[in-house]
Parts: sequence; C-alpha cells; structure tokens
Amino acid sequence: MKSIVKKSLIIAQALVLCLAMMFTVVPQEVSAESTLPEIHISSYKDWNDAWRSLIGTKVKVVLDSDIELNYGQAFNFSGISGEFDLNGHNITSTDTKHPAIINVYELNDYTPVLTITGNGKVGIISEYIEGMAVSVTDGSSLTIKNGDYFGDSAVYAANKSTVVIEGGSFSGKDVVSVFDESSVTINNGSFKSKYVKHSSEATVSDTWHTCVYDDTDTGGTVTINGGTFDSTGTEMQSIRVSHTTINGGIFKGNCTFCNVKDYVDDTYLFMNGGDITGCTDFFFFPDDTALDKDHLKVSSAAKLNTSQRNQVSIAIAKGNAASGIEDDPDDPGNPDNPPAVDPTEPDKPVVNPPVMPIAVNYSPAKAVIKSVKAGKKSLTVKWKKVNNATGYNIQVAKNSKFTKGLKNVTVKKYSSKGKKIKSLKKGKKYYVRVRAYRVVNGKTYYGAWSKAKSKKAK
Repeated sequence: MKSIVKKSLIIAQALVLCLAMMFTVVPQEVSAESTLPEIHISSYKDWNDAWRSLIGTKVKVVLDSDIELNYGQAFNFSGISGEFDLNGHNITSTDTKHPAIINVYELNDYTPVLTITGNGKVGIISEYIEGMAVSVTDGSSLTIKNGDYFGDSAVYAANKSTVVIEGGSFSGKDVVSVFDESSVTINNGSFKSKYVKHSSEATVSDTWHTCVYDDTDTGGTVTINGGTFDSTGTEMQSIRVSHTTINGGIFKGNCTFCNVKDYVDDTYLFMNGGDITGCTDFFFFPDDTALDKDHLKVSSAAKLNTSQRNQVSIAIAKGNAASGIEDDPDDPGNPDNPPAVDPTEPDKPVVNPPVMPIAVNYSPAKAVIKSVKAGKKSLTVKWKKVNNATGYNIQVAKNSKFTKGLKNVTVKKYSSKGKKIKSLKKGKKYYVRVRAYRVVNGKTYYGAWSKAKSKKAK
C-alpha cells in the first residue's frame, strides 16, 4: 500500500512540474543569432502567470486562441523583448474605457524591443470607445508587421518611444497618436479615421478625427513612406503632427495637414512624395498660421493637382510674411508669381515617377563609458545603458589606435551596464572603448564607438 501511495505522489509531483514548465519561461540570455524560446498562451491567466518571469528576457510569445479581456487586464510586455505572434487569433475587450490591450513599456531598467506578427486582431469592441489597442511608452521600440488594430487610438506612442509600421489595418478616432518626442515611421498599411464616441452624451462634432495625431508641447515626429490614409467625412483630418515628412502614401478624403504651431514652434511639413489628388482639399489648421519656405516644402515628385499647389504657394507666402522672410521673385510661394492656371481646363493630377522609400536608421546611439576600474590583472568597464540596444561590443588594446594586443568582447544582454575584462598583464596600460549594437529582422546595426579611456591593470 505504501509503495502505491509513494508512486502516486511521484506521478503527481511530475504532473505539477510539467504544468509549471508549460506556463513559465525561466529568464535566460539569448544571442541575436539563435532562435528565441517560445511560450504558448491560450488564456489571459496563462499570460498573467508567466509575464513576471519574462522581465529582462527575449522570448517569442505565441497566441493559441482568441482571448477577451476584462477591464484592467492587458498583455503587458513590461521589460520583455522579442516577438508577439498573434498566430491568426484575436485579443479584444468589450469594456468602453479599457486603457490598452497591449502595453509595451520599460520596467526595472529593461526597455523592450518588440515585434508583433501573426495577422491577428487587437482592439475594443463597444458602442463607445475610450481606450487603445496598443500603447508604447518609456523609450520602448515596437515594430508592427501586420494585423488589424482598432480603438480610440489604434497605436499610441509616448515618452520618446519608437514605432515602425510595416503593414496592417488601423482604425479609430486618432488612429496613430504620437506624443512627447516619440517617432513613428509608416512604411505600409491602411489607416482609416472613424467616428468614435466616448459616451452616450458625446456627439461626432465634439472633436476631430485624425489618421496621425499629436497634441503636446514637445510634439512628435512621423515619417510616411507608404500606405493609404482615409479621412473621408466631416470633422476629419489626415495629419496633425508637429514634424511630418511624407515620402510616399496615398491620401483621400478631407486632407487637412495641421501645422499645430499652437503647440510647437519648429513645426514642419516636408512632402517629398505621396499622392493627395484624391483629397477634397489641402489646407492648414489653424489656417492663420501657415509655414514659411524653410518649414513647408512640397517637391515636384509629390502628386498634387493645380488647385492644391496654388494653396501651398499661398500658405508659403503667408508663412514667409509672418516670419519676416523677403519674397523671392522666382519663388512660387510669392503671391505675385503664382503657378499659371488655365481656368478652361479641369484640375489634373501631376504624374511623376514613384519615389523610393527612405531607409529607416536602426543604429543605436553612441555609447558613453562611465568608469574604468583596475583590478588584479583585470579592468572593469561600466557604461550608460543605450536605449533600444540589443547588446554591446567592448574593445581593449595596448594602444589608443586599438591595433596592438586587441581583445574583442561581446555582451549579448542588452540591459548590462558593465563587464570585467580578465587575463590582462599586471602593470600594463590598456585602452578601452564600447559601442552598442541592435539586431532588427536579422540584420545588425552598430552605434558609434565611445570615447576611449585608459587604465593600468594591477
């Protein structure tokens, strides 16, 4: 009898251990070249049980079923990097005021670098909506490959965060919100501003609805290389971002480019490409604060009809006057020298060759060494953490040109801030420098080397 009980206990313990392993990933250091460890999630409880053990790691999270969240529940990628594979499934909430479905933010000095894949749906399904599908804050980085996102904001970036959108479908009141010196690069995708009411008392005319939006003193930056932007309907706007560069994309509907000079003095709009011939108009809001020729530039490669180009010329002339810039007689922005318009011919789109998208720079910032301390036949170098870095390279040499006795050391844990270099010669002077690197889609990007520091090993 005792032997039977003992065997039963052993089997029960083994089952508990297996279940624990199914829902918990032990934090581990993973090289950029290796396959990420996977964790499969079938319910919110699975995620809630597992995410704390993932802080500071790189992992691939795979969604194995549709999940509906209650108020206050979220997929928090707090200090967690890697990939979130929606795997064709949906994460939704029916709660009107759900803060965010997916949260990406820094925790315990771990700043996430996350990619969302898998063509799933993420958003709030309710008659009234006052929440976000995806929120990215605290200097975090997010790349969205595909999927369907909807909410009051489909994507919200704040606190110097970085978002790259490679594709997908996005809809909401302010579809993409860019705040607090954050930056968004849009290479492709579909963006639709829709009527969203926050409550039963609210009306459609209570506020504007915008494809890409910011509204802060520090402003945001958006670069559009492609995609479609639909702001059809009243109270709609296309772009309301302080710093906007358009290299591609197709815009239609009520095409308002807001310069938001009410908030940020160095507002600019550079239109190097893109097609707005499908827009009903082209104007600025507020309409009494147009931009001068240094802050409003529309290339001949951008597709505008004649009426729209005339509006640009008038806006530049007003901006020049407000900035005290003298009119150039050859400048098309001079009201005395507007483009010729034939009133007998209808507006025709300007056809130009396509503009190649500008490559996104993923290189991390220059590293800074905080200290180099000597130990017994060793040196310990400490540096400031570089946001968005995957890891660090350290070089130690016997001369300042780093050509004699060179040692190369790679630190693959991006949260590391120091490293001890061993096996050095006693009393010998060494030079040390550090740089950060970042791996995106299998390609490695390097930051600049830090200023070198020297120290004698003891």
